[in-house]
Amino acid sequence: MPEPTVGGDLVLSARPASAEALAPFGRLLHTGDRVRLGGKAPVLLALDARETGPRRVRHLQRFPDAKRLLLSVGDAAMIVVVCGGGDAPVGPAAAFRVAGGTGVVLNAGVWHAGPMPLADGPILEGIETTGPIDRLDRATIASVFGAEGLRVMLHDEPGAPGPGLDLADDFGVTLAESLRGKLVLGCLTFDGIAVGDASAELRAETDRLADDLRRQWGPGGAPPEIPALEPVRRLYRALGIDPTKTRPSSEALLRRVLSDKPLYRINALVDAMNLCSLRTLVPFGVYDRARIAGPVVLRAGADGEAYEGIGRGPIHVEGRPVLADREGPFGNPTADSLRTSITHATSRALVVLYLPTTLDAEGAHRFLDASAEAVLRHCGGTESGRRIVT
Repeated sequence: MPEPTVGGDLVLSARPASAEALAPFGRLLHTGDRVRLGGKAPVLLALDARETGPRRVRHLQRFPDAKRLLLSVGDAAMIVVVCGGGDAPVGPAAAFRVAGGTGVVLNAGVWHAGPMPLADGPILEGIETTGPIDRLDRATIASVFGAEGLRVMLHDEPGAPGPGLDLADDFGVTLAESLRGKLVLGCLTFDGIAVGDASAELRAETDRLADDLRRQWGPGGAPPEIPALEPVRRLYRALGIDPTKTRPSSEALLRRVLSDKPLYRINALVDAMNLCSLRTLVPFGVYDRARIAGPVVLRAGADGEAYEGIGRGPIHVEGRPVLADREGPFGNPTADSLRTSITHATSRALVVLYLPTTLDAEGAHRFLDASAEAVLRHCGGTESGRRIVT
């Protein structure tokens, strides 16, 4: 019997798919099934049933040789946690809500957890690899962050962390294990500040200090002969940085002063911290807290990591100590990022002093006291947090 036609079109009647009916052409993929696709880059596909549960992560995993595809089939969104690449997770971790019907492909070697569905439903998973498809590395949250686990919340849930940084949080600012014992971070936060142009008082104070330094060391004085620079130079060497090739920001300021060059005038907050850096001869970092997605960790930069510097183009931080938040790296003892830079719109700030380990707690607090006094005198506001991170 000929097939029926409608308006010249051939009409087919779709029948229920079954394993038997489809066998000559392929196979069905049911919930819980997996299928390996051949070729130069084998692909393993799975259709897993997922149940919602506590959004808490205690382990991270990565496929060193495989990309991973995740797709929520239907309307249910899912959460994926990522934590950088490399041989060890690179924090801080970030969580993303992926809408239903939208897929995400994780690059080979990326540490991650999930998916965590926000409703019952199947999730399609695919793994493409050029190496062993079953090679999987795991790391505990305890070994990476020193916490028992990561609790993931949606941004609009009560208690969910928002933009900014709270030094009262024990994990607000941390040092990676590989950097402990090599330097100390002195951290201050401020609220309600008003950042304008530097006042005549601040400019005059800076000029007086510059004159004093030139009288003490002579115009064009050679910084290698200044003993007070040595602790920070030792700090840089401990971090694997040659301070004669990559200058600490404090030494760069001093060199400029001794060369009888004027200091850059940025704004009241940055200029006040440059003044403090010249007095203490330790590097300072000054950041807009509203542009920080805490928590923050000082760690070694990952392969290929960089950020846009302030008027300097890309700052490459691979293998170098760098402050990073959930959006990536943003500062180090030499140069800071444009993303978290201080502007006249800044009302909440984070100040970080990169201190040598030879400075005791009393000395560290003395430096913090002087820095806080300078911020409050020239920008107003209140000191909202203080922490020394070792």
